Amino acid sequence: MRYARRMKSQKTFEKNSTCLLCGDKRFIKIFSYQEPDRYEHAIGVKARGYFRHWVRCLNCSFYYSVYSRPRNFINRIYQSVYRDNAASWRKETAEEIFRKIIALPKRKSETKQRVAWIKNAIGKAWDNSLAKRPKAPFAFLDIGGGAAIFAHEFKDQLWKPYITDPATNNSFVKTKLHIPLIQNFYQPGQFRKKFTFISLIYVLEHLENPITILKKIWMFDPETLTRLLKECGFEILALKRLKTMRGHFALMALAKIMR
Repeated sequence: MRYARRMKSQKTFEKNSTCLLCGDKRFIKIFSYQEPDRYEHAIGVKARGYFRHWVRCLNCSFYYSVYSRPRNFINRIYQSVYRDNAASWRKETAEEIFRKIIALPKRKSETKQRVAWIKNAIGKAWDNSLAKRPKAPFAFLDIGGGAAIFAHEFKDQLWKPYITDPATNNSFVKTKLHIPLIQNFYQPGQFRKKFTFISLIYVLEHLENPITILKKIWMFDPETLTRLLKECGFEILALKRLKTMRGHFALMALAKIMR
């Protein structure tokens, strides 16, 4: 009976799930889990009745999750255990990880390669009048960049970094790196300034509704990311895939707000 109830619950969730991008209900399953992961375990998600599927929309090819846990649990994960130094599986502090990664040479550092690509793409966009070049110095905001790796690598005499991230284990960012940091989820107007550049690196796939945050400022391919950004009022200036040190590929996009 318990198995039958679980299957009925899954069918109900699947029937009521729609693609965030196009609203279509048709999808195919790419991967399924029947047990909570370590982050979900840490905040009390139970195995009984649990399921989570990664699915791909059959209409627009967007990837998203269908799952049994309460929707607000994702925020609890990022507010507590996601970067918690006390988590049983963590062997290093946030600062130790930061020091180790920034010491990597460019050929092994996806961050250094990403920074070089972005600055080059921005420069070309300015030179070709695709975007207006503001007066230096330029302020940039890294949303979800609490590890401070990207902000530190991007910072130079022309670019001044700011970070907003709900993690609370990264006080070294303010005290040692002297980078302005708000330890909270992004909200418009947090820093009371305009930014030339806003980055969301490994962020969109963690959001319950990426459209909401994109309009205020899961797995993507060029087509779905272009469609998502266009729907939210952005025009893509450049796209590139980057192989990460973990062996998977990330999709980078430089986009401007359409006026």
